[in-house]
Amino acid sequence: MRSICIYKMWGIIALTLLCGCTNPETKVKEVRSRMAKNYHLHLNQHAAFLNSSLENISATFNVDSTSAKTTIPNTSLKKILKKKLFSAIPSAIFQFELSSIGSANISLKQYNEVRNYTLQMMKDSLNIFIRYKDKKAVNLLVDTILARYSKQFPVRNAYFYYKEQKEYAGTFLQFLGTENEGYCNDMNLLPGDCNWGYIFLSANGKSLFKFQCVGTDSIEYNIGNFERRNDTLVCSFKKAYSYLEKYDANTGVSISDPNEGKLSNKGGFTMKLLPCECLQYPFIIRYTNESEGSDMLQTYVVKVATLKEQDDFIKSIKDIKAIAKMIKN
Repeated sequence: MRSICIYKMWGIIALTLLCGCTNPETKVKEVRSRMAKNYHLHLNQHAAFLNSSLENISATFNVDSTSAKTTIPNTSLKKILKKKLFSAIPSAIFQFELSSIGSANISLKQYNEVRNYTLQMMKDSLNIFIRYKDKKAVNLLVDTILARYSKQFPVRNAYFYYKEQKEYAGTFLQFLGTENEGYCNDMNLLPGDCNWGYIFLSANGKSLFKFQCVGTDSIEYNIGNFERRNDTLVCSFKKAYSYLEKYDANTGVSISDPNEGKLSNKGGFTMKLLPCECLQYPFIIRYTNESEGSDMLQTYVVKVATLKEQDDFIKSIKDIKAIAKMIKN
């Protein structure tokens, strides 16, 4: 009887070891699969701006008379790389990497495997999507971007950041009001204090919506779930959490306690993030405003927010117990 128990125990150990050996590889494969799905969301907008940048300075490029090719001199390439856009690309790649990992529990060694795949995928994809005809110049540009990314987000530092943020893994989006026509043009974005906000899509299928309005006396978050239906993301918000915004009369600094708010079932609504043909905006939100007898069609374009905005947002919801409990993976 005792020998049977020992055999059973060894069988369990062997099975555990077997699972432990195969599971890590499966996790990395899952991350790689998510990367293929997430690329358009995080990087298409940057590829579009890269192409635009190259086209805008094409007049200053040299023409090689022997090959009839337009080439980028080193001085022009340095000017491109100094642009604000290029300092944002490493952060976009890092967000892409983190969102693809999601809330998966991976080791430092596995993260290193993911990083190698990230670099290879970025190299292959950017070389395809940057359509400038001088491929030598494009290769140099892509290599410079990836070198900057590796330097700005070294594997060990990036891994500890991932471990710290894993409970709130997801994709952080910003929506901006725009004119109903010509929303692909940045010049048609509508200025204003109350026509923009954020949407957080967590790795565990939860959604959080926050409409920004300067000067309001309360802060509200709508909480729900989301699912992908073909190319559309459908967010169903079922609860709302709100608290009063109070400021110190002398300093103007907020003295609000976010945990003094209330969670309610009011204001349930569904929002569809429709695929957008603009490369710089992966999604668009359209809805009809029926308030005050008006049937005005309102349009918002949606893009991935910056890493700093994501950091600030996660820090803020971590402090709100009711929301953190619902959104945490």
